[in-house]
Amino acid sequence: MEVIKRTYFLLLSLLVFVNASYSQIRITLPLNRAVYQRGTNHRSTITVAGSYDQRIDKVEARFIPVSDGQGTFQDWVTVQQNPTAGNFSGVVSVLEGWYTMEVRASWQNNIVGDVSRLDRVGVGEVFIISGQSNAEGIENRGEVSAASDRVNCFNGGNDPMFGGNDYIKLSPFSKLDAGVKIAPRGRSSWCWGKLGDLLVSRLNVPVMFFNTGFNGTSVAKWQESAEFGITSNPYIGGVYFYGMPYSNLRDVLKYYATQLGARAVLWMQGETDNTDGTPDFLYRSRLQTVIQKSRDDFGKNISWVVAQESASALGVDCGYIPSSPSVLNGQFQVITSTPNVFFGPVTDGIQNPGRSECNHFSGQGLIDLANAWNGALNSDFFDRSIPHLPEVISANNTIVCNSANSEATVTLPDGYQSYDWSNSSSFSSFTNSKVLTVKSGTYYIRLRDSKGRILQMAPLVVNADNPGKATISPSGIVPFCEGESATLTAQNGLSYNWSNGSTAQSITVNENQDFYVQIVNIYGCKSDFSNFVAVRSNPLPPAPSITNDGATTFCEDIGVRLNSSGDASLRYLWSNGESTQSINVFSTGTFSAKVIDKNGCKSPSSSSITTFARSLPPTPVVSNDGTTTFCEDSFVTLKSTNLNAVSYKWSTGEVTQNIKVAKTGIFSVRTVDTFGCISRQSNNVTTLANPLPPSPNIISYGDTVFCGGGRVDLSIVNNALAPNWVGLTNKQNVLTVDKTGLYQAYVTDKNGCNSKPSNGIFVSVKPNPEQPVILRASPYTLEAYTLTDISEYVWDNLTNTQTKITTTKDLRVNADGSYRLTTKIKYPSSYGEKVCVSTPSSIFNFSLANVLKYDDQGLAIFPNPTTGLTTLETRNDWKSVTVTVYTMDGKKVFNQTIADFNQRYVFNFTNLGIGEYIIKFTDSSSVYEVTKRLLVSR
Repeated sequence: MEVIKRTYFLLLSLLVFVNASYSQIRITLPLNRAVYQRGTNHRSTITVAGSYDQRIDKVEARFIPVSDGQGTFQDWVTVQQNPTAGNFSGVVSVLEGWYTMEVRASWQNNIVGDVSRLDRVGVGEVFIISGQSNAEGIENRGEVSAASDRVNCFNGGNDPMFGGNDYIKLSPFSKLDAGVKIAPRGRSSWCWGKLGDLLVSRLNVPVMFFNTGFNGTSVAKWQESAEFGITSNPYIGGVYFYGMPYSNLRDVLKYYATQLGARAVLWMQGETDNTDGTPDFLYRSRLQTVIQKSRDDFGKNISWVVAQESASALGVDCGYIPSSPSVLNGQFQVITSTPNVFFGPVTDGIQNPGRSECNHFSGQGLIDLANAWNGALNSDFFDRSIPHLPEVISANNTIVCNSANSEATVTLPDGYQSYDWSNSSSFSSFTNSKVLTVKSGTYYIRLRDSKGRILQMAPLVVNADNPGKATISPSGIVPFCEGESATLTAQNGLSYNWSNGSTAQSITVNENQDFYVQIVNIYGCKSDFSNFVAVRSNPLPPAPSITNDGATTFCEDIGVRLNSSGDASLRYLWSNGESTQSINVFSTGTFSAKVIDKNGCKSPSSSSITTFARSLPPTPVVSNDGTTTFCEDSFVTLKSTNLNAVSYKWSTGEVTQNIKVAKTGIFSVRTVDTFGCISRQSNNVTTLANPLPPSPNIISYGDTVFCGGGRVDLSIVNNALAPNWVGLTNKQNVLTVDKTGLYQAYVTDKNGCNSKPSNGIFVSVKPNPEQPVILRASPYTLEAYTLTDISEYVWDNLTNTQTKITTTKDLRVNADGSYRLTTKIKYPSSYGEKVCVSTPSSIFNFSLANVLKYDDQGLAIFPNPTTGLTTLETRNDWKSVTVTVYTMDGKKVFNQTIADFNQRYVFNFTNLGIGEYIIKFTDSSSVYEVTKRLLVSR
C-alpha cells in the first residue's frame, strides 16, 4: 500500500492548474509542457479537462503553433457538449507539433468569460532512459542544456538510496536544461539534452525524456528486482530499497507512459557486467526477462533500443578501457533474437581513452554520445518501432447534488478494478468506492485498470452547497394594467421549477395570482423556494382627444403644435415618444397620444392627426471663385449651389445666385424653393479686403525731352516700399530712362496689394538725324543724301576750315577741297527748340580737275543733248544773269533773266524743236559771257 501511495504522487504531477488568474474556465489537464506520444498517423489523443462556474453548454479547445513551422494550426474543436456539475472533460485528436492551447466556453453560441490558455503542450516523442550510470548521468561533467524549447523532462529526483516517488510534486514539466533532474533518477541533462536537440531538429516534433538509470547496477540486479521485487545491494549490503532498480522503470511505465504514451526504452548498461565477467548467455537471458517484465507491467509491447556498451575498468586513470566481448555478444543476442528490440549505439569507442573513473563520459564525449544515439534512432527505427498512445478514461463521472444536506453523490465510470479518493494533493486515500457521497470540495481520484495501470482523473470540483433562496426579478410594473402582462425572471440557475409548472427561466403572466420558483444551479443543486410575487391588474384611463394649432402642412422648420386633452394628474405619451401635454411637430407623420394615470396604466390611443412637412431646400454650399483674402481694388465671386432654388437670400441682401464681394466680411446664403420654404443657412465664407498702400510720387532729375543717346533719371520720393515701374521689371527707386514713353510707378505692400499708379512723367526721346552721305550732284554742287527731313545742313570745308550752314541739301563748290557734313533737326518744345545732331558724314574730297581739263568756261549745261528740261550751273555766283537761246541762223527763241544766279537752275526747253541751238549766258556787267551749243533731241 505504501508503494501505491508513493507512486500516486508521480501520477498526480500531471494535474496542475495552469491558470493563475481568474477565468470562468480553469484548465486542469493537460499540464504545461506535457508531450504526448504521436502515433503512426502523426496524431495523439489529449485529454482536456477542467472546471467552470458559470452556465455553459459547450467547451472548445484550439491549438496554436508556438512558432511558425512547429505544428499545424487547429481551430476550435468541441471538447464536451453540455457538461454538467461544474466539470468538463473530453479527448481531442491533435497533430504532431508544439502548441499553445486555448480553451473557451459558450452558452447558446455566445462566449462566456475569458479564453483560458496553456502556454506549452506538444505531440511528439516520449523516451524512457534506463541502465546504469552512463544512462543516469553525473553532475558537473560538461553536460549542456538543450538549446531547443521543445526538449522536455519532469524535473525531479528520488532519494539516491531509498528511491520512491515522493519527490513528485504538483508541478508542470520543464525544459531540459543542464541543472535539472530527469525524473525519477536522472542527475543532469547528461547527453540527453543534446540528443533532444538533434531529434527535434530532425523530426520537427517536441521530445520528452524520463530517466530510470541506476548507477553501478548489473543486469542481474535489474532482472532480480523485476522478477522478485527485491535484490541485494553488493556495495553496502542488504537490499536495494523500494524494489529498485527496476521499480523506477515500472513506475514510469504504469503512470507517465499511461498518461502520455511512449515510443521506447533506451537501454544503456553493461559496464558492471564487464567487471563481473557476466557470460553472454546470462546477460541475454537476464535482459530479456527485464524487457518482458516491462511489457507485462505496461500492458503493451513497448520497443527497446539497446546500446552496445561494456567498456569499464577498476581504477581512476586507466588509459584505454577494454570492452567485454561476452557482454557485447549478450547484447547482440538480445537485439537480434527479441522482437521489437533495436540496435542502439556502439559506445565503447567513444572517448576511449579519456573517460573519468575509467568509465564515465564527459565534455565532448557527451556530445559524441548524443550523436551516436541520434544515429541509432534513425528512420528505420521510427518506421518499425511501435509507438503507444496515451490511455484515456472511457467515460465521465456523474454528480448528483442533495442540497438539503449540502452533499453530492459522485458515481465514477465502470470498468476499473479500484477507485482511490483523496481530498488533498498529498493523496492520503480515504476510500476506494466507485460511488461516494461527499461534501463540497476538490477531490483527487485515480482509477486502476485490469492491467494494474493507474489512470489519473482530472481534479473533481464538487459544489454541494445549498444555493439559498431563489429570487424573482419582475420585468414591468406589478401590479400591471388591464390587457398587459408581466415577465418574472428567476436568477442564477441552470433549470427552474415555477409554481405554475413552467421550467423556463422567465414566465409571462397576466392573471391575478401569486407566483414562486425554485432554481437548480450549474452543480445540480436545488434552491429553497423563493418568496411569492403577487400579480394584480388595474383598469385603463379613457383615450384623450388631440387638436392642432395651425396648418398641418408646413415647412419643416416651422412645424405645428399638437395638444392633448387631460389634466395635471395625468402623464402623456405621444406616438413619437414625447411626454408633454402639447408637442411641436416638425416632421411628416401620423401622431396620436395616450395618457397614463397614477397607476401607470396607459389609455387607448387617441384619434390621429397626419402632418406633412415640406422638406427645406438642400442647404446651399457657398464656394468662392478665387481667394477670399484680396486687395480692396479687387473682389471675389461667391457662388451658391442651386438645388431646388428659385431665389436666394444672401446675408448682404442680394438675391442673385452669384455675388461679387469687394470688402471684408462674413457672407452666407439661404435658398428659397417653389413652396416658399427657406433652406438652412449655408456655410460662412469670411473675406478680408486689405487696403491699398499709398500711391508713390516720382520726379525727374533732368530734361524729359532729349535727343537719342540721352537719358534722364526718374526717382520715387517719400515711400518706404520698393517700387514697381509700370510695364518694366526694374524695381529700383531710381529709373534711368532712354526711351520715349509715359512713366509711372506703383508699390506693393506685404499683403501683395498694389497702390494706384503714381503721377506720370512723359519722356520724349527725339531721334537724331541719321548719318548723312555727301554726293556730287553736278560739276559744281555737292548734295546731302538723307532719309529724314533736315532743318539745317552744316558743311565743313576741312581744307580752308570754313563752315557753311544751309537749309537746303545742296552746296555750290568752286574750288578743290575736303568736305564733311553734319545735319540737324530742330524740334519745337514748350520751352524752346531741341536740336538733335547727326553723326558727321564721311569726308568727301572734291576736285575740279576733270572740269578744268575740258575747259567748260565756268558753265555746265546738262543734260546736253536734252529732251526739254536742262540744268545750268556756274562755277561762281553772278548777278542779273540773262540766258538766251538762238537757232543756228541767229534767231532768238528763248530769253530769261535771273537776278541772283547762285545755284543750279533748271530751264524748260520743251518748246524748242529738235535740233542744234546756241545758248548764251551773260551777267549784267558783261564781265562774264559764255556761249555754248545746245542739242535738243527726243
